[in-house]
Amino acid sequence: MREASMASVAARLDRLPLSRPHYALPMIGGLGYTFDGMDAAVVAFLLPSAQTAWPLSNGELGLIGSATPFGCLIGATLADCSATGSAGAA
Repeated sequence: MREASMASVAARLDRLPLSRPHYALPMIGGLGYTFDGMDAAVVAFLLPSAQTAWPLSNGELGLIGSATPFGCLIGATLADCSATGSAGAA
């Protein structure tokens, strides 16, 4: 029964025409990709300044530089869990 209702929902979505929100989605995705790249560039440009301002080793600089992608990973995982109601739900 559930598969039949999901199939009818999928068929209904396939019949809908493209509208303004559909064309906005690539723009929103592109902006997210741009800001993600800008975030990585800012961290990369600031690490040498942080090394001269404070006596940091290369390992400590690597830890600082790695914090951003790991923060994004944790944030994306938490957003998925809050959207689906559980960790890894399909």
